[in-house]
Amino acid sequence: MKKLIIIGLILPFLMAGYAFGATYYMRPDGTATSKEAAMCPCNPANYMSMALHNAETFNPGDIVFMDGVFSELMIPPSSGVTYQPVSGGNPVIDGTVNSLDQVFRCVDKDNVTVDGITFTGGAGIIEPMVLFANGTGLTIKNCTITNAERLHLQFRNTVDGVIYGNTIHSSYDPAVNSTRGIFSGQYGADTWGATNLTIYNNTLYNLQLGINVYYAGNSNIYSNTLHALSGSAITLIFSPSGNNIYWNTIYDVCKIIDDTNAIQVGTGIGGETTANVYGNLIYEVYQDMLSGSGIMLDATSRNCNVYRNLIHTVEGAGIQVLLSGGHEIYYNVVKDAGTQSKNSVYMYCPGNIDIHDNILDGSIKVIQ
Repeated sequence: MKKLIIIGLILPFLMAGYAFGATYYMRPDGTATSKEAAMCPCNPANYMSMALHNAETFNPGDIVFMDGVFSELMIPPSSGVTYQPVSGGNPVIDGTVNSLDQVFRCVDKDNVTVDGITFTGGAGIIEPMVLFANGTGLTIKNCTITNAERLHLQFRNTVDGVIYGNTIHSSYDPAVNSTRGIFSGQYGADTWGATNLTIYNNTLYNLQLGINVYYAGNSNIYSNTLHALSGSAITLIFSPSGNNIYWNTIYDVCKIIDDTNAIQVGTGIGGETTANVYGNLIYEVYQDMLSGSGIMLDATSRNCNVYRNLIHTVEGAGIQVLLSGGHEIYYNVVKDAGTQSKNSVYMYCPGNIDIHDNILDGSIKVIQ
């Protein structure tokens, strides 16, 4: 009877696809000659090295605990593996030692999770410093991603990706280096964006551009903090449906680059983009009226709902609509926007716009 009870308890978990994997340990000076020799935390000298890890094959549910400062490119060789620090550890993958362009590349793998690792010093010029591509269920969380000369993190051609609780920043001068935080989308010929991408609770600062989502449907971008950016904080373009941008805090942005906005939906050309933009706190946006705004609905945006945003201390318009229509703009508070023109809302050749029940201390200007 006891055996039947135990089997009855375990069987639902097995049928649900739960994977109970092995545990491995990795550090830069590891001397293990096989992954099986690196299963005991009691002997750090016998952990696996990065080179051995990249050449091995793992099983879904396996966990690789990491510690130390690595100087090689990390390439997860199998799907379904989780990477995280050993207890009390602080694993770092540093691209400066070997002048790496890229320090992490996860391609054609599914359900890989990276948790609590620091990535730094990859140039990110030819390819992003940290890349997830062509996979489902990919997650990066609680990581620090820093000091790429150009592109820090990219999700490319992925489904159900999660970017959560990361800190992304650079010590490079964003006025000189095209430093970008999170980029999901077209990075070159025949590369595309992410579907069902969730980006939340991240902090991005001292970059040129913050979160850039291209060619992506059903994206949820929320509860992020973005500041000290020379350009736009959140940009969503060529993404037709199911997108939500909400509960973000954005300040001290658009300081140098013209034609940038705290939040931008759509662009001047290309496919349509639709989003719900709500509950965001936006302040200290420095571009003038013709160059940038708190929220920009650009020419390819369609049928957006913009509501319950608080926007203040913006040199350009609080909300700008450019050559687009089908939008509803309501229940927003816009204060001290348009310091040059006093336009809380600026609309240029708009289509059908329903604007109502906003609290504005400036004017609504419409140019047909």
